[in-house]
Amino acid sequence: MTAIKKKPGRPRGTAKPAAKTTKTTKSTAARSSVSSPSLLKAEKAVEKASVSLGKVAERVEAARKKAAAAATKAKTTKTAASKTAAARAKAAVAPLAAKAKEARAEIAAAKAALVAAKREAKAEEQKAAAEARVTKLKESLASKADADMEKAVASFKASWLKKRSAADTKKIKAAEKKAAVKVKSVGASKAKAKKGAGRPKAATSASPAVKKAAGRPKKAAGRPKKAAATKAAGATKRRGRPPKAAAVTPAE
Repeated sequence: MTAIKKKPGRPRGTAKPAAKTTKTTKSTAARSSVSSPSLLKAEKAVEKASVSLGKVAERVEAARKKAAAAATKAKTTKTAASKTAAARAKAAVAPLAAKAKEARAEIAAAKAALVAAKREAKAEEQKAAAEARVTKLKESLASKADADMEKAVASFKASWLKKRSAADTKKIKAAEKKAAVKVKSVGASKAKAKKGAGRPKAATSASPAVKKAAGRPKKAAGRPKKAAATKAAGATKRRGRPPKAAAVTPAE
């Protein structure tokens, strides 16, 4: 009975094909909605590490296949040369496996840096969005303030004009009233001046009366005669008193 040869599986320590890793990285980069210098740098580092890991994995896979084939030949032929070739092929796998391990560590670090860069970019995106909202709000408030200012100015202007019109109307009415009184007084003074223009004739007609009044002192000049007569009359009356006093004396 012949032994059935098993199909050699994937050797231990080998990584997944690089093509799959590269596709995953590209899809991850495509899904990122934000882009920043640090994020782009991290994405490139992941892609580079993925390519390097893929190459090392291919070399490891080839080395393992070569070692397996050499071991099978050595078992079949059992010659010293085949055994030496099998030993060399097996020894060549270890350095390549170490390089694959380093490549896996590099890609892990690159992915961690990519996650951090994505978080930082997301934070920057949120910050930018918040600043954009604040800027938009400022512009909206400024525009609204301008509109409200125009309305307030228009309202104040209408109110001010109404008050000013009322005050001006009051002043105009007062001025018209004052002007009417002045016109009336001027008319009265003119009428009075017209009446006063006819008075000098009456004054000339009254001048003879003044002349008559001026002649009165002549009549008063004859009064002293009357006064002398009264003195004489008084003198005659006083002469009769002494006899009355004489009649009283014998009675004592």
